[in-house]
Parts: sequence; structure tokens; C-alpha cells
Amino acid sequence: MSAINDYEDDNDDEQVDVNNIELLSNLNERFKRLLEDDLDGVHLFVDRHFFQVMNSLEFDRFVERCANVNLLTTTFSATRLDRLSLFGDVSSSSSSSSSSSKLVVMIASYLWDYADAIKMLLSHHSFDECLVLSSMSELAHLSHPHPTLPSAQSSTSPSSSSTSASHHSATSPSPTSPNSTSSNSKSSSSSSVGNTHQSIYQRFQADFKESADCSSNDFSCTVRYFPACYTMLSPNYFVLPVQSSVFPPLYFTGLQQQLNQSSQSSLVSSSVKNDLKQHAGIQQDIHLTTHSLLSFMSDLKLGSASGEDLHIYPVGSFAGYLANEIHTVLSTVHKDQTEDYHPISLVLVDRYLDLVGPCSHSENALDRIFQTAMVHDTQMPDINISPLYNRQPYKYQQALNNKNQQQQQSTTSSSISNLITPLHRIFGTMNMQGDNDRIWVTLASKTLREAVVLLKRRVVDIVSHENINIDITSITSNAGGAMNPNGLIQLVELLKSHNLAFKYRDDIQALCAVIETLQCSHHQHWDNLLSLEKILLLSAGYSNNKSNDNDDDDDDDDDDEDEEESLLSQISEIINSPISSSDESKYSLREIISLCLFAFSLVGERSFSNDDQSKLINALQLRIENLEESEKNDEIYKELFSDIFDENEEEEDDDESGGNKSSEVKLRERLNLLLDIMEIVARSRKNLTEFTSLLRGGMSGSTYKSLMTQLVSAMLEQTESKEIKALERFNPSKLGSLLGFGWGRSKKLHRVVDTRKIIIYVLGGLTFSELKDLQDTIEKSQRTNKSLSQHQILLGGTNIATSTSIISGITNILTDKLQS
Repeated sequence: MSAINDYEDDNDDEQVDVNNIELLSNLNERFKRLLEDDLDGVHLFVDRHFFQVMNSLEFDRFVERCANVNLLTTTFSATRLDRLSLFGDVSSSSSSSSSSSKLVVMIASYLWDYADAIKMLLSHHSFDECLVLSSMSELAHLSHPHPTLPSAQSSTSPSSSSTSASHHSATSPSPTSPNSTSSNSKSSSSSSVGNTHQSIYQRFQADFKESADCSSNDFSCTVRYFPACYTMLSPNYFVLPVQSSVFPPLYFTGLQQQLNQSSQSSLVSSSVKNDLKQHAGIQQDIHLTTHSLLSFMSDLKLGSASGEDLHIYPVGSFAGYLANEIHTVLSTVHKDQTEDYHPISLVLVDRYLDLVGPCSHSENALDRIFQTAMVHDTQMPDINISPLYNRQPYKYQQALNNKNQQQQQSTTSSSISNLITPLHRIFGTMNMQGDNDRIWVTLASKTLREAVVLLKRRVVDIVSHENINIDITSITSNAGGAMNPNGLIQLVELLKSHNLAFKYRDDIQALCAVIETLQCSHHQHWDNLLSLEKILLLSAGYSNNKSNDNDDDDDDDDDDEDEEESLLSQISEIINSPISSSDESKYSLREIISLCLFAFSLVGERSFSNDDQSKLINALQLRIENLEESEKNDEIYKELFSDIFDENEEEEDDDESGGNKSSEVKLRERLNLLLDIMEIVARSRKNLTEFTSLLRGGMSGSTYKSLMTQLVSAMLEQTESKEIKALERFNPSKLGSLLGFGWGRSKKLHRVVDTRKIIIYVLGGLTFSELKDLQDTIEKSQRTNKSLSQHQILLGGTNIATSTSIISGITNILTDKLQS
């Protein structure tokens, strides 16, 4: 079939609506069919990625329909299995001869990641049927760089265990990269599978069936492809949860610098194949990102099965390499297109090109909430609220809401405890269903102060609607100020005391999130850091403006260096000083590293002098060597520096004989390596000639304009004759480099807006502040430019970007360097 013609009937609004991609509607429809066909009365286990997706679709829909819902982990202990409410329900139902039990498992990753856990579930209790749904296609499993497949004997089982051959199994196929590792894995996997490309799903089906504790031959096990594993953290922003830990590796940026400096770039390019063998983590991220993106686009019929009408515009070295991987995968597909599809422009952007936004302390309410509530769990963009609010079991709350008073009175606490174990912390439902009344949608554009006012009004409306005779003003007036969390805590207790916690769980969760954010704001020195960042921004703006005015004057260049030094010097001076006269504590290592990343990314390729960096290293060394014992529990210290001092204690005898380096030398080497990584971040925009600066305005009014906003503005304003090198279309016919630059040029200039369906996908995620700016930019362009009014631009990313996720990515890079 041909591509859907979005260009027909330009003035027909009804036609445009038909062709629009409705992400949330598609997701709802997928799960609606799943609920109706496969989940009625089953025992459901979901991994954390699918749990996140189901949360965004109102989790109680699944809890109500299923016998019970449990969070699947990669392993289970026998003790934990006994405690799961699942097996109590199964045992009670199994006494009836007519009853049957069905286990449904939903995983967003590879089957082998959860194979042991699934086999333990099946062996622990007798099920009549097992259905495993995976969002990774069979060919995604087969082309994995290091596949872990069941033994070949399992593949000889009868084909009675049916496999769903989804149309996308051919769309997410084949080797994911041109490097020898993927090629070797393909050949080895193919040979191990045996004859005729035998189904990977069937092999796992047979393996699971062998592990099942079943006395009857009627037991059936099916592994099936289920692609809908994305979630909407905003009505206009989708994320692929399985990629939540993916951060663009600076590995490719280092190779790009080698290419720029080498006269034999072809030799350096070919070495990528062999070098990647040593980076299993990078291979895993590349494979996961490639196939989950292809799964997402195929499910929405974006681009043809063979990649026709899929135009990729990579921005950044990792994005460029990923574009090549996607093309390599699609080029191996031999499949006729049988359905209509949308031509699509896919803009891939590396997060490390601009770290200012996520490393700054925004005034946006959701940015503050996510940065506060996600500190201890960077892998799930859910808000974890500890015991301030303990969610009641669903069926208990259902009974309380029943109008039958007799049923309420007969529901005792002992019978309730056997239904579903209550959660000890609430995971973020983050319902973004597109309804303007959704609290999370509203908070996305508010400051924290505005969020507090809004939530108080919401509770007043709830009290009025539920006819509760109480004066809200009297509750909050004694709380000690508008921004004091005690008043909000009392409002939460009010709703709990009237058994309204589950009914208004979105509002309750938002209240809890704001309470925790307010309680942690002083501890995290949010306001102090926000003020400091504004000063750094003004200093950088002054230096940048002066540099632009005096590019040809050597003396003025020296002055410019002084200004650049003063920017980093300001950070060095505060590292070992008390935060304020009223606060004798010092900034944590996490806060200091976040400030340094903010500064390096803001300044860009101009970077800082050796003297400035030496001063920073001296300050950091002094801070680390004099940490209080309580500060040594900091995760950054444990990951990056604790081993230095642990080794030093063990090797004191060797040090006396000169056999080992001192801890002081090791620490300086470690800090130098950390700054080297920050230097790579600073130079990462060097090739983006149109977007090297993130600063706008003059000396007295400099402002930060994110790279994403600049890219989208330029993309939407690009004319047919205007070339933007940073937004050059990937052309696989003539590769000048594997790393995102030097693509073969076509005779015709291709623009992102040449297709009416556009995805802008950020590898490393967006902040809510950036998301709001992008939405405003897009809406303004579509209002003022009629030719864009019928374009649909989808914004996506791996997660919500916070300083926690960025620092985690940077520390992982440093850890990899240390191990290598």
C-alpha cells in the first residue's frame, strides 16, 4: 500500500483529524482489547516498565479486572513467593472443580531477563494457562549482541504452543549494527536456533512449559508480541520506559574528535567495529533503543516496513550512530508493505549537547517534584512517596464506597488483609489522559507556589462536593505560612479520615509530592542554588558578549579568559564555604557536580583555563578529604571516591616502601578524569555551527535558550533554500563517517518539515520546563505560519531529565573509563 496522503484536502479539517496520530487513544485501545480478551480474572505480573504504562492509564482498571496484580522482578525468593497474595487466591479457587487459573506476565525487556522468575512462578504453583507478553520482537531477541537463549532441546517441542507472528516481528529485525559483534551474534544465534529460523518465542514457550508444576497435559503456554510499551508523562510528551536508563555515551564524541584530528579517518571509522566489542553496555543501549523505537513507529504505522519514507535527522554523535543502526536494521527487512503508513521525519537529539536545563534548579513545579522525589530511584519516572500516605487495598476501598451499609459493616480488617497487600509507598499514577482537569497536566505549567495554592483550592472543592462540614481555613491558618508543608499534611489527613484517599488519589498523590518537595527544598538548598545559577548565567553572558565584541583583539581575548576563569572560580570558592550565615552546612558532592556540569555545558567549547580547572580540583580534593562521616553515605562518594580511601587503608604498608600511589594522587587523577568528561560535554556542540551558544541577550540581560528550543525554531522556520547543517538528513548511500557528521549530500535539500508527521526524540529526556518552551514554540509557529498549521509534531524521550539522571549517566561513563 502507498503512504497516507496527508497533503490532500488542505482545508478539510475532518481529513486532518482522521490522519492525526492519537498516542493516548492508541494506547488505551491496545490495553482495552487486552483487558477484554486476556486479563479477565487472571493473576497478572508486570515488570516496572509496563507497570509505569498501566499507571498512566489508571491502574485501578487493571486491579479491578484481574484477580490480582503484582510487580515482577528478575528473581523471586521462595519466601517472597509464599507471601504474595496471588497464591492465597489461587489456592482458594483451586478447590472448585470448575475454576481455572491463568498467569499473565508482561515484560518490556528481553525474555531472558525474566525467564528465571517466570519459571519459578510456574514451578511454585499449578496454573492451567500461562501467557507471556513481550514488547521486544523475536528478531530483536535474535539480533541481540549477546543473546541468552534456552537450550536447543526445548525448540523441538510440538508447535501446539502457539506463537503470534505479529506484523512487527519483521519490522524490528535483524542485526542492529554493522559492527562485527552484531554480525557474529547473528550468525551464532542463527546456527544455535537450528533449521528454518525457528521461533525464539517457541523456544521460550517450551522452556517455560517444562518448568511448570502441572499434573495435566492441558497446560498451555504462549509467548506473544505486545508492542504498546510507551507512556504519556504529558499530553504532548511520550517516553519509552524501557529506555529510562539509557544516556548517550560520550564514547562516540571521543571517536568523532579522533576523526576530526586524523588524516586517515576511514581507518578510525573502521576501528569502531572492533572497539565496540569492549563496550557491552553501549551495545545493549544501542540495541534496546533501536528496536524499541522501531517497535513504537511500526505500531503507529510511521514509515514503511523497509524504512521507506522514514527520514532521520541526527543531532549529535550518538544520534548519528543510532541513525545508521536503524537504517541497517531496516535494510535487512524483506517484507511487502500491506498497510497504509505515514511518511515521518525523525529528529534524534543527544542530551549531553545541552545539560544546562536538567542541571539547573527550575521554578517549574513538576521539575522540582521530579528532582526531589526521584533522587533515590532514577530508573522509574514515578514519584515515590514514603509512609506519609499508605494506599488502602483496592477491594477494601471499593467496599467502603459501596452504598450498602451492611456490607461496609461486615468488612472486617482481618478479611481485608487477605485481599491485596497495601503498598507501603505510592507510585506515581501521573494520569495524563488529556483532560484539562487532570491535576498533573495543570501542574506542568505552574511554579511550586502556584501549585500549593491550586492544591488547596482543589481540596476546598472536594470538601464542598462531598458535603463535609468543616472549615478548611481553620485547618491551614495555623500551619505557619502558605509554603509550610504542615498545612498540606493536614489536608491529606482530612481526606484520609473521610475515606476519600482512593477516590481522589491523583490529588492525594500531588499533595504528597508537593509536601515532600517542600520538606526537602531546604535540605537540598534549592533556593540558594537557584540564585547562584542566575549569577553564573549573568557572568557567562557578560563573558560571551565581550568575547563576541573583541574577537580580533588579543588583549581583549586575555580579558575574556579572566572572565571565563571567574565563572568557574565562583564555584570553586563556595565548595568549602558554609552555604549562608544561617546555614553552616556545605553543598553536597551531587550539588557541586551538578553546578560544574551546568557551567561547562553553558560555556561550551570556549571551556575554562587550566588554572581555573586546577583551582576547582584543589577545592574538590579538600572537600572530599574532609567529608563528615554522615556525608560518606552519599551515593556519588561511594561510586566514585570511596574505593580510593578503602584501598589506601589496606595498602599503607606498601605505600611506605613506595609500592603504591598515595590516596591524594589517586584522588587527583580521578578528579582530572571527571573534568575531562566535562570538557567533552563542553566541546560537544563544536560541530553544531549554528547552535554553539546557549546564551541570548546582552551583558545586563543574558538569558538561557535551550538547544532544543533553538533547533525546533530553526526547523520550523527553515525555507526551501536555507541549509541548516545541524539538521541535515541522514543519507546512508554515502557515509563520510559513522558518527553523525559528513553524510552524503543529496542534490535536493531535505527539510524536517517536508513531512507532516514529525517526531523529535531526545536521547536522555526533556525537562518539564523545556517541554513547555517547545510546546509554546510549536504553537506559535503553527499560528503564524499557515503551511505548518496541519503538521503534527510529537515530542518524545527516554525519560524526564533531572540532574539525578544526568549525573547518573556521567558517573556511569566515568566508572566505565575506570574499569577499562
